[in-house]
Amino acid sequence: MLPASTEAPISDSIVRIVGEIISLTQSDQALLFHQLGYGSAGHLNDDALVDDQVASAELGVTTTTLAIWRSTGRYHLPYVKIGRLVRYQMGDLREFKRARRVDTRTVSNT
Repeated sequence: MLPASTEAPISDSIVRIVGEIISLTQSDQALLFHQLGYGSAGHLNDDALVDDQVASAELGVTTTTLAIWRSTGRYHLPYVKIGRLVRYQMGDLREFKRARRVDTRTVSNT
């Protein structure tokens, strides 16, 4: 337990930081959590739209790789165009990862 004199400033700081995080867009929150090492954007619902930085972090590829996939059609990864902006739905990113999951118990070694 901290001395009483330090509890209030720490509480105020936590409230301020949480307030700043809440004010971020879902996409920026996801990117922040990823950069801080708190894993993926798993807290976002399937309909949430995220930018290519969050999508690339979620899939473990670069934003350049995503751009190449979009332009060549190499993989079927749906995206949303809003003017010049490209956004991905979290549900589509999750499905993309699920579809590429390999179960080594069922893969033939031949």
